[in-house]
Amino acid sequence: MATESVWVVFREAIPSNPIAGVFRSQKDALAYVDTKLAIKPDDVFEIGEYRVGVALY
Repeated sequence: MATESVWVVFREAIPSNPIAGVFRSQKDALAYVDTKLAIKPDDVFEIGEYRVGVALY
């Protein structure tokens, strides 16, 4: 099994379901956050890089 990085964006405004999105690159995750902050600048986001297992078939 191979591993790959994904970038997870968490939104603090929704504690019951904080995951706002999962992206394959940091650039895409940051673009998502920038878009959302342009709409609602008071939102608070956190971004984290996570290694996940990828099954190759």
